[in-house]
Amino acid sequence: QAKLAAARFEKRAAEVREYLDTFVGQQVREGLQALAAERPSDPKGALAKVCQGKKSLGEIGKDPKTVDPALKSAAPRQYLHATIVPTLVPALAECFREQPRRPISDLGDILARGS
Repeated sequence: QAKLAAARFEKRAAEVREYLDTFVGQQVREGLQALAAERPSDPKGALAKVCQGKKSLGEIGKDPKTVDPALKSAAPRQYLHATIVPTLVPALAECFREQPRRPISDLGDILARGS
């Protein structure tokens, strides 16, 4: 039973990874890199606008920066885990469940609702 459940889980995980890599992977990676480098005060809003096409990656650098000293000095991965991951993971899951026609802009809309 456990082996069967593990096999089903792995199959489903592979489907999710393939969908996300195909439709949103590159854009999300680039957005996360920009967020980690620039440290905007509203990273969820910034990523939402980039996905919605309302802001370019370069414009994130013009956003006000975080004033939280812990976030300013955190390693990039820690910064992202503290600021965007709690909203991004459920947004990506919703995007996979719905599989919209415009996954990037819809991901932006989902993130904007979660900001």
